[in-house]
Amino acid sequence: MSLPILFSKTLTPIATALVTLAVCNTPVLADTSTAPYILKAVNYTTAIPVTPQPYLMPYGYNDTARAKSQVVMAGISPSVIDENDTSFEILALVRPGATALQNVTFGQGQNGNPLFNYTLKHINTLKNGDQFWKATYEFQAGAFNGFNKGIVPIRWGTGKDQFTIQTADISSGVTTGGNGVPGNPFPLLSFGNFPSKTAFLDTTKNDILSYNKTKRVVPQILMAGVSPAVVDITDTSFDVVTILRPGLVPVQDVILKQSGNNLFGINLEKKKVLNNGDEVWVANFPFAAGTYGTTTIPVVWGTSNDDYSLQITDVAQQSSTAYPDLRAGVFAAQDKK
Repeated sequence: MSLPILFSKTLTPIATALVTLAVCNTPVLADTSTAPYILKAVNYTTAIPVTPQPYLMPYGYNDTARAKSQVVMAGISPSVIDENDTSFEILALVRPGATALQNVTFGQGQNGNPLFNYTLKHINTLKNGDQFWKATYEFQAGAFNGFNKGIVPIRWGTGKDQFTIQTADISSGVTTGGNGVPGNPFPLLSFGNFPSKTAFLDTTKNDILSYNKTKRVVPQILMAGVSPAVVDITDTSFDVVTILRPGLVPVQDVILKQSGNNLFGINLEKKKVLNNGDEVWVANFPFAAGTYGTTTIPVVWGTSNDDYSLQITDVAQQSSTAYPDLRAGVFAAQDKK
C-alpha cells in the first residue's frame, strides 16, 4: 500500500475573514529513558506498513541539524484561555544551524501587516541543542469570549491570513545588522541538498523549562511541527512532533488529521515527559529517498479545508481543541504558572 500524501503542495485560501490574534488590544524536562524508540504510523482505516526505526535521541524525535536554522515547532501556551486571562505566550522550538541564532520573530505571512511583528526571547536550551523561544501576548480579559463555541481559529503558514515564525542566523560569527541570514521559517518544509551539520550549541540557558505551564481540566496541544523541517534528498523519513499538556487525567490518543480527508490519520506515540510535566509525542513518517525532489512545501496547520491539525483524546474521552486553534471560556487554572 502506498503512503498517503502527507503535505499538500498548494495553499488553501482562508474560508472566512475570521478575527485572528489581532483581536488582542496590546502588542505585545526530565529524561526518563534513553532506550531506542520504535515509531509507527497508523491510518484510520488501514495500518500503514512502516519499517521500525530506532532512535537514541534524548527527546524521542529526529533532531538532525542543517547549515541554517529551522523552526521545528510553534504554538501557544496555554492554548485553552480562561475568561479572566490577560495574556498567553507564543512559543517556538528552534534548532540552530552551524552558527548562532541572531533573532526569532513572530508575524503574519504573505502580504501581512508589517507592524504585526514580535521578537521572541531565548529562554531555554534542551540537551539536544534545540532552543525554546517565547513572547508574551497581552489582551483585555474576555477578548475571546465572542467566538462561536469558544473556538478561536488560528492558521500557521506563510500565506495570506496565516501566522509564521522566522529565524535569522549570525553569518560567519558576525552579526549582519537587523536581518541576519534567514533560516527555514515555520511551517515550511524544505527538501533538497541539505546534508546534516553540527548545530551551534548555546549553553547560556539551561533546560529547566520556564514558559507558561497553566494546566486546565481539559488537555491542550501547545506546539507542533516537523523535525527536521529541512530534509536532505537522501533522507527517508521525518518526524511529526508535538508538545502537549494533559488535563486532570492522562492522554489516551493523539492523532494527526487533515481537514476534509476522513481517511487520513496518523497516531502519535508518547516519547518523553519534560521537566515541567508537558509531554512529547512523535510519529515517524517514512518515504523513499528522493520522493519530494528539490522543493519547498507550504505546509499549513489549521482547521480549514486541506489543513493539518492534531487532536487529543484523554482516558475520560475528553477531546482537546484541534491544534492550532485556541479555546476560550471558563477554564480555571488547575495549578500555578
